[in-house]
Amino acid sequence: MIKEKIQQAFNILKEENIDCWLTFVRETSTTPDPATDIIVGTGVTWQSAFILTADGQATAIVGSLDKPNQESYGYYPEIIGYLKSIEEDLMKTLQRINPNKIAINYSINSPTADGLTHGMFLQLNAYLAGTRFADRLVSSEPLLNKLRGRKSSAEIAKVGKAIDLTITMF
Repeated sequence: MIKEKIQQAFNILKEENIDCWLTFVRETSTTPDPATDIIVGTGVTWQSAFILTADGQATAIVGSLDKPNQESYGYYPEIIGYLKSIEEDLMKTLQRINPNKIAINYSINSPTADGLTHGMFLQLNAYLAGTRFADRLVSSEPLLNKLRGRKSSAEIAKVGKAIDLTITMF
């Protein structure tokens, strides 16, 4: 299901005229981000960035000890592991992508799109300070609303199975 949702996200990014979706997280077992259930599929410990682009790139930047777990799932073709700080790899990746609009995981209205903690928001802003990317941030809420609303074939199959089980119970 995760691969299907990532593919759907690429299309939704185009529809919304957003170049890049950056989900910035850490310690997801302690502070889970609602988006990671549908675009990551597993947890992380270190600061991590999951980046999807309108042109179909999927990049995960994770701590070196989180990298083998991410690789085992195979959802992200490009997985970059770091040792000391995510900043250098995050900035190199953003420079390569050069997005005009970057959706990040916050929302004023929707708790299912509001996973970025205040501390992580401040940290991201510190990384972006003085760069052309600092003023390009927008909420990922419209992306997540559409992504949750559009069911993938795997989700449809699960709903069908649930219906069948319900019918047999009654």
